Amino acid sequence: MYEMGRGIEKDTAKTCEIYEKLAAKGDPDAVYSLGILYENGKGVEKDVKKAIEQYQQAAEKGLHDAWYAIGECIDLKKE
Repeated sequence: MYEMGRGIEKDTAKTCEIYEKLAAKGDPDAVYSLGILYENGKGVEKDVKKAIEQYQQAAEKGLHDAWYAIGECIDLKKE
């Protein structure tokens, strides 16, 4: 809701806060979403290394898209 601004003002900092709480409870989608925020620097300082860490956790929890995201981040680091 906060991420997209649907029915409420868009707030990336609040989005990050919610994802962090859910990630701490083990939600793989929230962990993956945190990776996206770190990769793109939305609501947090851009940090590709931290994004990869988040994607790795999500991948280990069975979220297959996270493996692809890790590869994309590694390619970004090479550029």
